[in-house]
Amino acid sequence: MKKEKTKLRSLRRRAHADVTRKRVKKLLQASESDQETFHKIVNAQRKVVNDNGSTAFVIDGNEYLQPKEILSIWKKHFETLATPPVSEDPNDNIHLPNEIIYENEIQSGKPLEKVSNKEIEEAIRNLNTEKAPNQDGIAAEHIKSAKNELTPVITDIINTILIK
Repeated sequence: MKKEKTKLRSLRRRAHADVTRKRVKKLLQASESDQETFHKIVNAQRKVVNDNGSTAFVIDGNEYLQPKEILSIWKKHFETLATPPVSEDPNDNIHLPNEIIYENEIQSGKPLEKVSNKEIEEAIRNLNTEKAPNQDGIAAEHIKSAKNELTPVITDIINTILIK
């Protein structure tokens, strides 16, 4: 995606440079031949609102030229970014964090390893005590006291997630 954006910007700069060269060439030819055409071209250049070459936005096949149109496009874009889509089912994106972790691990080139009971026991041992319980009323002390029963269950759950 980044390469495509870079390529697009490069093409825009080239197109702008070509337009500028043609304009300067026409301006120089007009200044040599007659003063009236020369001044018309100079005045036309002064009236250009946006002289950085990006006078038009093309989005979904629609071309936007006016500054107000471009501002409304940016406004709509940032409103869309700032407002996450509302989902009626809270479980719609429940697998998303796992998929992101899985993709990151696949891209790193390291194979996903199963979690051992010892790792789970160590994680339970390192839980912070004297903290507020979660929304279900389960505190770290509860998990620590049920370590022997919970360790194999948590290990199976995590390994099942990693395998999928």
